[in-house]
Amino acid sequence: MKIPSGSKIGIVSPSKPVSEEAVTRGLEYLKGLGYIPVLGRHVFDTYRYMAGTPQDRAEDLMSFYRDPEIKAVFSTAGGDGSQMIAPFLDYDTIAQNPKPLIGFSDTTAIQNAIIAQTGTPQLTGFLLSYDFVRFLRCAVTRRNTVDTSRIATAMLPATPAVSSPLCTAACTSPPRPRLIV
Repeated sequence: MKIPSGSKIGIVSPSKPVSEEAVTRGLEYLKGLGYIPVLGRHVFDTYRYMAGTPQDRAEDLMSFYRDPEIKAVFSTAGGDGSQMIAPFLDYDTIAQNPKPLIGFSDTTAIQNAIIAQTGTPQLTGFLLSYDFVRFLRCAVTRRNTVDTSRIATAMLPATPAVSSPLCTAACTSPPRPRLIV
């Protein structure tokens, strides 16, 4: 499955809340690949320990499945609570407008629901907040400054938190799956 450069991609927060600052690097990375990120209306909401109510989070995801210009949907973060949106998804609409929901961790609950209900393939990939913010945190820890020109090249093509020479000693997380574009 290839997502062509120049495609619009939806951005949702199906689990924990995120700040605009937390997803900035991930959005820059996607733009650098030639994609046009479109944020869901509720992507920065907070409701208890989640990124908005289950209905609002489901509405963001469904709005991207209904939009023919959106070619894929990326999750901002894992965490808890994505399974709560499953009853509010319109699986007939998803089946009629197949596109991947990309993420991992708690996002897999929604991916599995979509696969079970529609048979539509989903993709495991990076999260816009965790993978890019963690990378920057490691780079700052190791060097006390962040050279953004080195970050951009270190992040391509994949696994920014692990493959970066700036971060090798400071980060010992297992590698994240690569997104093939």
